Amino acid sequence: MVLLLSNADIERVLTMKDTIDALDVLYREVGKREAVSFPRQDLHVPLARPEKELAAHYLKTMGAASPAFKTAALRFSSDVCTWPLMGGLRRRVKLPVKNGKWLGIILLFSTLNGELLAIIQDGYLSRMRVGGTNAVAARYLARKDASRIGIFGSGWQAATQITGLSEVRKLQNIKVYSPTQMHREKFASEMKSTLGIPVLPVESPEEAVQDVDIIVTATNSRQPFLPARYLSKGVHLSCLQRSEIELEAYNRCDIVFINVNSPEANYTSTLFTEQEKALNMEVRDHPWTYKNFDWSIYPTLGQLVTQTAIGRTTDSQITGFINNIGLGAQFAAVGAKAYELALRKGLGIQLDSDLFLEDIHP
Repeated sequence: MVLLLSNADIERVLTMKDTIDALDVLYREVGKREAVSFPRQDLHVPLARPEKELAAHYLKTMGAASPAFKTAALRFSSDVCTWPLMGGLRRRVKLPVKNGKWLGIILLFSTLNGELLAIIQDGYLSRMRVGGTNAVAARYLARKDASRIGIFGSGWQAATQITGLSEVRKLQNIKVYSPTQMHREKFASEMKSTLGIPVLPVESPEEAVQDVDIIVTATNSRQPFLPARYLSKGVHLSCLQRSEIELEAYNRCDIVFINVNSPEANYTSTLFTEQEKALNMEVRDHPWTYKNFDWSIYPTLGQLVTQTAIGRTTDSQITGFINNIGLGAQFAAVGAKAYELALRKGLGIQLDSDLFLEDIHP
């Protein structure tokens, strides 16, 4: 049987602790090159309908296999994207595909016999694996006594960045800044209720970074906004997007680790050329401000977890983790854990495996 799992099913069973534990195992595999992934593939073409602003159909795929979890995963999403200016920064916004909803799927396979185990909606699981990945990095890079957080962003992804950190450090207080007062106040109220610690919405970026041990960027900005001067001695910088911090901030860090050395493969229709020039940007998921930037100079999270690259050695060092691009193996590992838990709880819809099998070998 193939198990069809919704976001609601995954939310019922998958905890942040489960996610971090699975990712810790995975990144040991990644560091030893036992788990394998192929680079993310991004494809953008103009929408087959008129739009007032720049808009694209965005097809994304990534895949990998994990020997430890005995699974392989293929994750793909079909999105409608726009790049509006919001708060003076160009942001990427995904519009609903149909009926106010989005489309993202994970196919989970067994590496024992190749069978399809599950079809999983990707939204909640993806959110958890991103928060969990940054938490794994903080476990190895942040000071042991780090307890004060300053976070930029108050959206859906921001919450799991904080809950992830709460699993690896004993948090005492959090400050949150985002341009919209209502959003940051709502986020502060919800996180205070979730974690049971003070969460303060602040009115300026400068307030968010004063007297903190960890700075978190968790926004959908496609333009750098965090300068080097915000980084004080001993702080750990945890970035959800590679495009959130200025180049000088990269250079200000004593140690920087990234998620993946290789960039995504980007395929974009030339029909966007004139629009790109007019907006001084690229049509891609993560427009990159710094040309000819070499990601291969940075060690990866897998190397950090396996200790083949040296992390923090003193409390005064400034460390950084840049979640520069997703890794397909995350879905093989966390997907396997979620599948196991859902199967145990009897969740999901069971589909006949024969619906996905064929009697012709292509």
